[in-house]
Amino acid sequence: MRIAVLSDTQLPRKGRDLPPGVRTALEEVDLILHCGDLNEPPVLAALRSFAPVEAVAGEHDAGFDPPLPDRRVLELEGYRIGLLHGHESGGAGDPGGGQLAEWALAQFRRVRPLDCVLFGHAGGPYVGVHPGEFAPGERRFAHVRRPVLLLNPGFAGPDHRVISVGYLELRDGTLQAEVRMFTYPRTSRVEVEC
Repeated sequence: MRIAVLSDTQLPRKGRDLPPGVRTALEEVDLILHCGDLNEPPVLAALRSFAPVEAVAGEHDAGFDPPLPDRRVLELEGYRIGLLHGHESGGAGDPGGGQLAEWALAQFRRVRPLDCVLFGHAGGPYVGVHPGEFAPGERRFAHVRRPVLLLNPGFAGPDHRVISVGYLELRDGTLQAEVRMFTYPRTSRVEVEC
């Protein structure tokens, strides 16, 4: 299963359409996971024209009926994946993404153990493995420590010079992550009087 991971598309607030590179990136995926800041319901409909979509709310998401959840846990091909935006972090973001990743992981401490946490909101793309601790309170999962893959796909909206899309590959009992980054040429008009 190939999954595209997006965040911060911010349409139509910061543009009218998905950047061409993002559209191309979505053409051959089985599922799209969106980490929030879609902005408006028509964006969700546009993404669904590529593949089924699961999404969570960011701070700019309004008008969704039913409302998008703040976080969720999905079970895909035997893997448990946590999904949230990150705007509630209170400034935990940093340019490298590590602090926001730690904050995102901590938000799932009280659930059954996860294999992966996806988040967005701040900074550029981030991929890393962090030690996760889970204490859901269920007797069979009293306290579990395990490595957890963390992924922030970066910004997929048109108002950024570099945009990116994350991917999860779930195949043959493995979970792999990657981020593809590309530039988005801004169109600008310069008038010169001679």
